[in-house]
Amino acid sequence: CTGLADLLPIHGRVIKNGLAQNFILVAKMLVVCSISGCMQYAMAIFNQVRTPNVFLYNTTIRACCNSNNARLGILFYRRLCGDGICHDSYTFPFVLTACRKVLAVAEGRQVQGHIIKHGFGADVLTQTHLLKLLADCGDVHSARQVFEEMSMRDLVSWTTMVSAYASREGYTESAFRLFEEMPCKDQIAWNSMMVAFLQWGNLVAARRVFDLSPQGDVVGWTAIIRGYAKEGDYWESLNLYHMMRTRCVRPNHVTIVSALSASAHVGSLRDGMLIHQHIEKSGVFLDEYVGTTLVDMYSKCGSIESAAKVFGIMKRRDLYSWNTMIQGLAFHGRGTDALKLFNQMRANGLIPNEITFIAVLTACSHMGLVDLGQFYFTCMKNEYGIEPSIEHFGCLVDLLGRSGFLFEAEELAKRMPIEANAVVWGALLGACKLLGNLDVGERALRELLTLEPENSGNYVLLSNLYAETNRWDDVECVRKMMKDPRIERRSGCSSIELGGVLHEFVRGDKSHPLSRRIYETLDRLALQLD
Repeated sequence: CTGLADLLPIHGRVIKNGLAQNFILVAKMLVVCSISGCMQYAMAIFNQVRTPNVFLYNTTIRACCNSNNARLGILFYRRLCGDGICHDSYTFPFVLTACRKVLAVAEGRQVQGHIIKHGFGADVLTQTHLLKLLADCGDVHSARQVFEEMSMRDLVSWTTMVSAYASREGYTESAFRLFEEMPCKDQIAWNSMMVAFLQWGNLVAARRVFDLSPQGDVVGWTAIIRGYAKEGDYWESLNLYHMMRTRCVRPNHVTIVSALSASAHVGSLRDGMLIHQHIEKSGVFLDEYVGTTLVDMYSKCGSIESAAKVFGIMKRRDLYSWNTMIQGLAFHGRGTDALKLFNQMRANGLIPNEITFIAVLTACSHMGLVDLGQFYFTCMKNEYGIEPSIEHFGCLVDLLGRSGFLFEAEELAKRMPIEANAVVWGALLGACKLLGNLDVGERALRELLTLEPENSGNYVLLSNLYAETNRWDDVECVRKMMKDPRIERRSGCSSIELGGVLHEFVRGDKSHPLSRRIYETLDRLALQLD
């Protein structure tokens, strides 16, 4: 019996045979209800019992926690107290778990009073659950007090207290000191401390734990790899992945996806291909999770053919997989292929979502298919009930602008039901630069400067637009405006991968060992263009 459909006939037979007061049968039915999430039916079953005992109350409170309805578990605990039922050693751990799941601090304090009153203050299991509750609620001082009062501390209680310190700002050294006192440290304890540091962004402390740890399991490696990727240090994330491989630690799906995402962010095709080779050699199943991330990596690293090849051999594809491939084709200018894939997706019975239509509108924009783009924009709402977001309006503005309908694009930006943001006006300004339309471009820039007065990129776009129309005095004027200290200047950065090595350049960069030859080549190319 695994669901409500199986339970209903069984419950009917239980009632028919006069067994509705059998605590064991009732408890088993409550467990089934918790697994299937049918807590209303569970309450109906419980309410049929005339004189429930503590075992049945404990089962119900635990079932509430397992069904993600922990608040109901607290209410059942109050009912237990109101009915005058005596608590046992299981009652408090269950209700404390319920309090912890919903961070019910006030209720947890009341339960703590009941624990002392009923003589369970020395029960290790109860104390450990109370410690977890206080730690999760951020009350480190009270948690430490409970920890010190514990008659016996096991690995769980030590790990919980250390993690409580590690997850709070300002307690880094307290966490390390307590960890050093810990009589027995297993890999779970090391990982728990590291994850706690990572949860509030203390990457330095997390790396310190990682470097000191035995580094024996994939969980710790995955946590630190994801931690660096989350903080934007994608190169270190990749370095750690390759280091893990040299230590013969086998990556899991989460590790692989994290490393592939890091490769995609920095555009390192070489690293992405190496990870792909590891996937094939280690026999990791190419499910929709790993396969989609591979498609995304190849698309963002410029190898759309490899992305299509991976997509083609995937045995299972979800909507996210189709969206990723359609987006990749659209952004690589292969609009025809993107739209063909979109139609194939619909033929396979998948219902597109808002992400799908962003990719479809982008494909139409790259191909200049104004009528088709407007059709899909209307179809999105009328056929699929998807309300257009700012991203969809931005795509439509870009489509109209690129296709030469600048005034229509400007009108759309003004009258759209959502206030146009910098992305929308930036798309219009980019189209104006492409088509050399100064009038609309200046109006778009005024809107941009209202939204982002300190963004130097807007001034650069206008300067380029003036240069396209030979208005050099205005170019000089804009460049003077950019000297305002309030305007944020970001150095332009580009990268290229040659021979398996990724070369990065910033504006005015001369640090590359071949910079002299690079600049000479650029000068020759500039002369040829002139």
